[in-house]
Amino acid sequence: RLTVAEFNGKRILFMDGASQSTVMADTGESASPYIHGLEWAAAARPKAKSAFVIGLGGGGLVRGLQLSGLTVEAAELDPAVAAVARDYFGIDTKTRVTLGDGRAALGRGGPWDLLYLDAFGAESPPAHLFTREAFLSARAALRPGGAFAVNLVTAVDGRDDRAWLSVRRTLGEVFPHVRTFVGS
Repeated sequence: RLTVAEFNGKRILFMDGASQSTVMADTGESASPYIHGLEWAAAARPKAKSAFVIGLGGGGLVRGLQLSGLTVEAAELDPAVAAVARDYFGIDTKTRVTLGDGRAALGRGGPWDLLYLDAFGAESPPAHLFTREAFLSARAALRPGGAFAVNLVTAVDGRDDRAWLSVRRTLGEVFPHVRTFVGS
């Protein structure tokens, strides 16, 4: 169910046929615009020193944050995905990757300056990571003044905006400031 392919200078991780991570094959830098968008949370917190990423995938976000000088930990549910991230996508063996559910991992570490939720099974986000209780756990795992960035793949074209509007509303119940950005 995991496939790594390389073409046009890019290395891509496919999970159940869906693209999960894309990096430049020669440098390992993420080629996914949404990853660069998530990295902006670090720019908004220039004094940040640590980050926790829920959902490793190919590790493009982890690597990008590490290159900016942050100490980064990650949680990955699937041990095979973590192995592929190390073997094919250059995740350093010194990077602490907790194998298991990201929501449970929140309660066993931290606090962190930055927290990222970028977890998917194929193309569907795990619902238990997008609940009020999960967001409360995220808030508790952040240092004061920290930032929580969430990647959610959903339609935002006006036809069926319920999913992202629901997540935004739930985030607003837990965090005092919520900003939404649409990427491609």
